[in-house]
Amino acid sequence: MKRKIAALVASVMVITSFTGCSADELAYLQMGSQMIEGMEVMESTASIDVEVDVDAMKKFAVELGYEEEMMEEFLPEMNEVSGTKTFGLDLDMLMDLGDTSYTMGLNVSYDDKTYDLGDIFYGPTEGVYLSGETVLGAMEIFADVTGIEETSYLTNPEFLKELEANLNKTGYIALLSMDEMGLTTEELATMNGNMESMDTEELYTIILKLYTDAFSDFSTGMVTKSGNGYELKADGKKISELVLNLIDYVGANYGEVTTAVQEYTLAVMKISGSGEEELAMLEESFAAMTEVDAEEVKMLTDAIKSSAQEVLTMPEMIKVMDSFDYTGSIQKEGNAYVSKELITIMNGTEQVAKMTTTGKTLSSTKKVVVPTAITSVDDFATSMEVLENKYNPVNSVSLNWWSDDTEMMAAYTEERAENSIFGGNFSYVEYLVEDGRMYAPLRVVTESLGEVVEWNNAEKTSYVTVDGEKIPMTGMIAEGTTFVQIRDFEKLGYEVVYENLGDMEKLATVTKTAN
Repeated sequence: MKRKIAALVASVMVITSFTGCSADELAYLQMGSQMIEGMEVMESTASIDVEVDVDAMKKFAVELGYEEEMMEEFLPEMNEVSGTKTFGLDLDMLMDLGDTSYTMGLNVSYDDKTYDLGDIFYGPTEGVYLSGETVLGAMEIFADVTGIEETSYLTNPEFLKELEANLNKTGYIALLSMDEMGLTTEELATMNGNMESMDTEELYTIILKLYTDAFSDFSTGMVTKSGNGYELKADGKKISELVLNLIDYVGANYGEVTTAVQEYTLAVMKISGSGEEELAMLEESFAAMTEVDAEEVKMLTDAIKSSAQEVLTMPEMIKVMDSFDYTGSIQKEGNAYVSKELITIMNGTEQVAKMTTTGKTLSSTKKVVVPTAITSVDDFATSMEVLENKYNPVNSVSLNWWSDDTEMMAAYTEERAENSIFGGNFSYVEYLVEDGRMYAPLRVVTESLGEVVEWNNAEKTSYVTVDGEKIPMTGMIAEGTTFVQIRDFEKLGYEVVYENLGDMEKLATVTKTAN
C-alpha cells in the first residue's frame, strides 16, 4: 500500500514538474518515493495564504476587456468590496499508509479572524465523516463574509446556542458512505484485493517508465537541483513556450508517446480489476491509434500548434501570461520534507494577487482514530430542519403545475423569511384534478407551514388545529393521502393566490398570515 501512495505522490510531482526528463527532473520525481520510504503513518501540515487587491483586480479585468457594467451584472456583490483582502487555510493531516485512512484538521482565516473548521475523517470502509465543528465554523464564515443583518436569525444568540448544543451532540456526520461513493462492500473488497496482490514495486516502475519512455528527450528546464532538494520556476511566457514545444514533441514522437501511454493505461486497468474483454477492447483501440500515418499526425499537431499560437498571441492572453509567475521548492530537512510555493499575479508593476504555500511531511508515531459518535446525514438534516423551523419558519409555499401533466407532479417550493442555509426548499409533490379543479396534498402544505394534522378514522376526516380551533379539512382521499382544493386553505386563515401563467401553466401560492 505504501508503494501505491508513493506512486500517487510521484504522479502529482510529475504534474507539478510540468513534464520533463532531464536528470534533475527525474531525480525530483524519484523524491516522491523517498519521501515516504519506511513510513507507516504520514503526518503533513500545510499553510496557504492568499492576498487579493480587489481594486487592482477590477482594474485588471477591465483592461482584459471585461466592461464594468458586465462585472456589475454578474458579480454585483463585488461592487461594495474594495481594498486588500486576505484569506488563509491551515491544515494538518494524519494518514495511515497501510489502509489510506486519514484525519484532517482545518482552520480558515479571513482578514483578521480565524475560524475553526474541526476535522474530516476518511476510512476505506467507513467513508467520509464530518465533525460538528466543521458545520459550525462554516456557518460562522458564511455570516461574517456575507455580512448578514443583525436582525437575522443566524445572529440570534438563542439559535446559535441551540445549534452549538445540537452539533456537540451530533459528534460526526456520516457525509458519504462507500455505497454513496459508488463502491459496494464487495467491489471495495475486490479492489483492495487487487491492490494488495499487485506487485507495488512494479507499479512505481511503470509510472517512471511512462515518464521516461514518453518524454525521454524532452526537458522543460524548470526543475533544478538546490541544496537537499529541488527548485521549480515558471512564468507565463515559459508555460506558453512549453505548450508549443510539447505539441511539437508529441507530433515528432507520436509512436513512442502512444506506446508508453498504452503500456501505462493497460497496467492501470489491470490494477483496477478490469476483465480480459475490457483489456482486449483497449488494446484494439490503441492498435488503431498506432496505425495512424506519421505525416497525418504531424499535420494534426501542426494545426493544433497553429491554433494554440493564435490564442497565445492574442493581446489579452499575452497580458494574462505576462502577469503570472510561479516558484516552488522541496527540501529535505532532517527527517522531514519541506515544500514552498509562491504564485503572483502582476498587472505591470501592480500586484493583483499573491498565494503563498508552505508544507511539511514526516513520519509519525501517532495513530489514525476512527470516530465513534456518528450521526447519519438524514438524521442531521432532520435535526437542522427542526431548529430552522423554530427560528426561520416557512411562511409560504407555492405549487407550480401544468394542466396537461400526465405525471400529476407539481413543483413545490417553500419560502422562509430568510433564505435557508440548509437548502431543501424545493421538491415535487403529487396532486389531483377533479372537474378541472386542482387538489393539493393537505399534510405536505400545512406541515410545511408549521401546523399539525390529525386524522379521525371514524369520520374519515383530517383536522388542522389553528388557535385552539379544530378545523375539518375535507376533500379527496387517494392511497391514504388527503387532497384538498387550493382555496380550502383559506379556512385556516391562509392567503391563497392563484395565477394562470398562460398556455397550460398554473401557479398557486399559499401564505400563512401573521396572527
